[in-house]
Parts: sequence; C-alpha cells; structure tokens
Amino acid sequence: MMSKMRLSERKKRLSEEIIQNLKKYKTIGIIRLDRVKAVQINDIRNKLREKAYIRQVRNTFLRKILKDINDPNLEKLLNYLNGPGLLISTDMHPIRLQQFFWENRMRMKAKSGDIATEDIIVYAGNTGIPPGPAISELNEVGIPTRIETGSIWVTKDTVVARKGDVISTHLAAVLSKLGIKPIEDYLKLRVALYNGTIFDEETIMETIPDRIIEKLKEAHQKYVALSTHMWIPTKENIHILVWMAHQRAEALKSAVEG
Repeated sequence: MMSKMRLSERKKRLSEEIIQNLKKYKTIGIIRLDRVKAVQINDIRNKLREKAYIRQVRNTFLRKILKDINDPNLEKLLNYLNGPGLLISTDMHPIRLQQFFWENRMRMKAKSGDIATEDIIVYAGNTGIPPGPAISELNEVGIPTRIETGSIWVTKDTVVARKGDVISTHLAAVLSKLGIKPIEDYLKLRVALYNGTIFDEETIMETIPDRIIEKLKEAHQKYVALSTHMWIPTKENIHILVWMAHQRAEALKSAVEG
C-alpha cells in the first residue's frame, strides 16, 4: 500500500514538474528516439542545461497531462504522440533548435540496418590488427589486405558502402574493428509547438543545411538542363552546347555529302 502511495506521489510531482515547464517556455517539442543513442541525448542535455527542459516521458502519461491541462494549443501535440519520444521545452524557435541539433551532430559506430549517410571509405594503411581471422573478415567485405611488419595492412582505398546503402551486420562489425565511425547522426524533432503554431517534422527538416544544399544542387541541375534544352549559353553549359552544335554540324555535313 505504501509503495503504491509513493508511486502515486512521484507521478504527481512529475506531472506538476512537466506542466510547469510546458507553461514556462515558448517551444514544446518531441524528439524522435528511434535509433538514438544515450550519448547523443546526454550531449544535448548538457549543452542546453540552462536553456531547455528535457525529459523522457511515456506517451500515455504525457497524453493524460496534455488533456488535463485543457489548453487547445497544447492539445495539438496529441496527434504526434506515436513512437518513443523525448519531451523538450525551450524558448528557442523550432527551426533554430533543429539547426542546433544538426550543428552538434556526432560520428557514431555503424549498427546492422543503419543507412550510410555518405560513402564509406576504408583508406589504405596499417590497421594495427594482428594477422588472424580478421584477414578473411576484411576480404569478405571487399577490402584488399596484406601482412606486413606483423599486422594487417589495407592495400588500397576501398569504398565498402555507398550513400544510402543498408549496412549489414558483418560490415558493421568490420568497421567497428577498424575503429571507423561512419554514421553521422543528430537528434530530430518529430514535432514542435511554438506560440500555438505547429511545426511538423517535414517543415522543420527542410531547413537543415544539408537539405538546403541538396535542394540547391537539384535546382542547379534543372537550371542547366533547361538552359541547355533552350540553347541559352551559360558558363555551366557552354561546353555541352558547343559539343551539340558540332554533332549537328557533322550530321548535316554527312547528309549533304551523302
């Protein structure tokens, strides 16, 4: 009986603490926790110690709190309480908060099923690993090796995974053995409420620098393709237009002479 009373009292205190921080800050967000490591959470928690309230709360418990507060704005978050999440309250704008997460991204060891965030290259050189089973393990993922001065050497730079590839259990183990941390990761907001306005994940993530760069590259490719199609010379397509003009001239010459 006493243990139930203590549990109830702890829940009450936690509920009051959460409500206080929901009302204190301008931004209330939910951070995704799928495939997130504790070291990432601790790093952000330490860096935002004076600027944010961060707490892991069960969805059922948070859902009850949001309903009990009876605030129409806070109730907007109810639709986003799916999957594991981390509650964060801060005065930082959601866009700035997500950029802060991106700026503090970390290099992580690969796990089976991770998606390569960039081409993964194992560079030539001494691995420092003594000869043994590791030779065949490296060879199995396409890494060429030789034995020299009592250790395994990689004989040439080798791409073991391309950006977007799913990392296998075996490759993850090999990369770990080589001390390579190929996954660049950062915390991601599933949703954020700022002064009553909802920012969903898609809206927030579109502002991340690497997404902006991708969009600029895509826009540049379309610009080059369109200007080339319309025969508008630019610095980027002049060599293509010259080649196309030459090909047409050769075709016309052949037609006339034929």
